[in-house]
Amino acid sequence: LHSGGAGDHRRFVNHDLFFQAANTGALGRDRVPEVWSVSQVNALARKLLEGSLPLIWVAGEVSGFKRYAAGHCFFTLKDKEAQLSCVMWREAARSLPAEPPEGMAVHSLGYLSIYEAARRAARRHGGPFSRVPVDL
Repeated sequence: LHSGGAGDHRRFVNHDLFFQAANTGALGRDRVPEVWSVSQVNALARKLLEGSLPLIWVAGEVSGFKRYAAGHCFFTLKDKEAQLSCVMWREAARSLPAEPPEGMAVHSLGYLSIYEAARRAARRHGGPFSRVPVDL
């Protein structure tokens, strides 16, 4: 709310990317909420990412690679300026000849998404790593 004087209260709605996307049905609603919940923002961000970006290759260094009992692997791809949380599902992880060592430079193929339960951006790894020389 903005108060411009005694009794003058005006509501403001920000007509930005989230507003436009929500009005095109991305949230499955007829109108935009005036205040967004964290869950709504994450749901919309996931739909926008998954609906607009293709399968992509990402170059980076592997960090914190860990395989869990269910067979899924979690790791971070990073470069000098940023990092990206990643998951490699069990089916793809089975084809790894060995676990990548810390700092290994790779090209990784996958989709961008947001894991809503963790409230963070993530990259779904679509297959085995391609070990190539990468100038980071």
